[in-house]
Amino acid sequence: MPSPIKRLFAGVATTPLPLARDLELSGYAARLQPSVGLHDPVSVTALALQSAKVLLVMIAVDALGFTLQTARSLQERMAREITDRQLEICLAATHSHSAPASMNLRACGKVNPQWLETAGEVIVQTALQSIENLQPARLGAAMAEVPGVAINRRKSTFIDEELVLWRIDQSDGTPLAAAVNFACHPVVYPPENKLISADYPGALRRELAAAINAPVLFLTGAAGDINPAHRGNDEAILHTAQPLAKAAAGLWHATETSADIALSGRSSVLELPLQDPLPRATLEAFAADDSFPARRDWARQNLQIPEQISTAPCAVQTWQVGNNVLVSAGCELFCSLGKRVKSTFKRNRINSVMIATYAGSNLGYVPDAAAYARGGYEVDMAHYYYDQPACVAPAAGEMLIRAMTQGDK
Repeated sequence: MPSPIKRLFAGVATTPLPLARDLELSGYAARLQPSVGLHDPVSVTALALQSAKVLLVMIAVDALGFTLQTARSLQERMAREITDRQLEICLAATHSHSAPASMNLRACGKVNPQWLETAGEVIVQTALQSIENLQPARLGAAMAEVPGVAINRRKSTFIDEELVLWRIDQSDGTPLAAAVNFACHPVVYPPENKLISADYPGALRRELAAAINAPVLFLTGAAGDINPAHRGNDEAILHTAQPLAKAAAGLWHATETSADIALSGRSSVLELPLQDPLPRATLEAFAADDSFPARRDWARQNLQIPEQISTAPCAVQTWQVGNNVLVSAGCELFCSLGKRVKSTFKRNRINSVMIATYAGSNLGYVPDAAAYARGGYEVDMAHYYYDQPACVAPAAGEMLIRAMTQGDK
């Protein structure tokens, strides 16, 4: 007997994030706080997809990331409103380093609790609005290589130049929304910038939305070790955003869509192992060294912990949307790991693979195994700022790949 036809419904909503005086920005220890104004809009965009009783909601927020506790709280608030369908929520941050602080990173900008509560309400209501806006829809996907936009900032040749576009139309073919995925850190604006900005994802969204006459949701890919090739100012933003928007617009006009789309999704929290703790004598030496304040404060805090924490939780999701996949991980995933996830799905004849990082949590960096011998910020120092007892262990990357591609068993 042939399988029943799955008719797709889709809805989209986008809302500006709230602003307040003297918000601190997140992402750079070298930045002098607080922000002094708004450079370009920061916002939240939600895209809801439903087929039969399965409802998937993608949410992209111009923020550095969210703690697992914050993400869970927001997801639970949404879930309380939707009890008649199988609901999966992907809450992803674009990871702009010029957005208001949404999670506490040591010496990298303090969260304003009142602002975060208000922003959380905006996120929840935007997601619910996208569900209210559900209508018969069609979806198609395509990919293109966009060279020259991103570079690997470490001694690695891995880079992912694949841009993925999902085109969503109304049932009559009128544009409804686009979802775009690309792996590059939103760090075009440097620490000297004190203006709130969505960085290149915001410029990309504006360019593409004007070209296709529909809202655009952007998801940052496996960009843990990937930076923009051009950095520093508004011109560098255009050098980054315009090639991506042009490629996405070209794909949009060439992409066929279908209304017969089946959906499925699963979520889990994976406990990733941490490296062994430092000897107490080393922690005491770091705690007495005022030349590196972030490490000093991290060491002092760890000296007060009676029992060493051995794992860190990482949110993981895998959605299938027709013959396309969205996988998400709550961390700064290295590019080589993301490419392996993509290749695994494509060997199984999946058409397109989107990887959303900084989604559901943001525990910090998950490097590939080769990174540990090279050392560097991501392996040796980033956990001071993320307030983890240590970097994740080399086995963490392999565990995460298995969880994203096969489940967490």
